[in-house]
Amino acid sequence: MKKYAKKMSKIKIRKIIGRDLDFLEIGYMRVQLEMDAILLKRKDVSIKYDSYDPPKNIIDHFWKRLVKYPRYLRKTDKSDIINHIIVQNLSDLARKLDSKRTVIHLLDVWNFINRKGIRNNWLMNRRRLKGLRRCKNIIAISEFSKREAIEKLGLNPDYITIIQVGVNRDVFHPVRIYNPIKRFKILHVGTEIGRKDFLTLLYALYEVKKHKDVILYRVGNPEYLDEIKKLDLEFNIIYISEISDVDLNMLYNAVDLFVFPSNYEGYGLPIMEALSCGTPVICSDIPVFKEIYGDCVRYFPVGNSFSLSTEILAFSSNRNTQRILIDKGLKLAKENTWEKVANQYYNYIKQRF
Repeated sequence: MKKYAKKMSKIKIRKIIGRDLDFLEIGYMRVQLEMDAILLKRKDVSIKYDSYDPPKNIIDHFWKRLVKYPRYLRKTDKSDIINHIIVQNLSDLARKLDSKRTVIHLLDVWNFINRKGIRNNWLMNRRRLKGLRRCKNIIAISEFSKREAIEKLGLNPDYITIIQVGVNRDVFHPVRIYNPIKRFKILHVGTEIGRKDFLTLLYALYEVKKHKDVILYRVGNPEYLDEIKKLDLEFNIIYISEISDVDLNMLYNAVDLFVFPSNYEGYGLPIMEALSCGTPVICSDIPVFKEIYGDCVRYFPVGNSFSLSTEILAFSSNRNTQRILIDKGLKLAKENTWEKVANQYYNYIKQRF
């Protein structure tokens, strides 16, 4: 286990991250790393990342995740340390900790809705729910996530505080780039799991292709290859499996439009990254996007590929709309920095503990 990042501090926070990950720069861990980089500039804060070694097989996974790691956490729990469970998927670990000194970061309730897979079965979710209901300090990243937790999980609203996530404008910012490709360029970033609804984007691309020379840059693993071949889109999609933040910033700036068709999210951070780069966005009209992004983006009815294609075509030919969205998006991104998030978290910890 790792030692404290700073010594002689007044506020000691133990970030409980579960399995030691090789991809700390993405997903829910990214939220913590961005926030903690700013928190650690304070002399009265120290942070420790607590994890266990990656399992060798599925049996080893369950032994470490359900037995060994919880025992370790309970044994090493100290009265002067704040335990911060970084994601709701690990909330069952709160059952082994002092509820008054434990924080759970709630990104969404998807794993409670989508009960699929051996690691997300009803028994595992039951343990997670017990941990959530036991905890008196829960941070939700949006009003939508808080409402979902209250309505679908029965959590006490008095225990849930909203602290949104931010964007690193030192990394994601406008850059002038000359792109020799004359085709209309669209970008999508994220996994291709069902709730990301990548298929809707594929079908929309098929319709757009009938009227416009278009290319889609897709940051993620190449999947749906049979569907792509069926739709004759093999020469209209470029897959990029691995990319650094520097190159991702360049890619955001090199395209004409960012599209995010998800049917369920807790926040939708890639949208904010795109806006921070001055890239216009079209996304699905799910409640959380309307809450966070308001009139800074264009919407289409979730799951409706024809409406999405119509929106893309209309946007591509309207320079005035493009300029308005760019200006509004940049303003929103400037108002939602990690510095703001870190300060809110710091004040939250000071007040609660």
